[in-house]
Amino acid sequence: MQTNDVFNLFVSKKMVTKLKEELKSCHKELDASKEALKKLMSEKNLLDQKVQRLERMKSEEVIFLN
Repeated sequence: MQTNDVFNLFVSKKMVTKLKEELKSCHKELDASKEALKKLMSEKNLLDQKVQRLERMKSEEVIFLN
């Protein structure tokens, strides 16, 4: 193996290592985003339920006043 080949192999291994680290970081970011999305969807569902409850109460109030 020539010196140039060894150098190219070394550079390639470093690049692969760096890409693996970047991929790992991206996976962590993706997991965090998924968790944030779950939390936001849960909060949205709770707010939707509150809105529905308030609309029902308003509807019943209007019926009661008539």
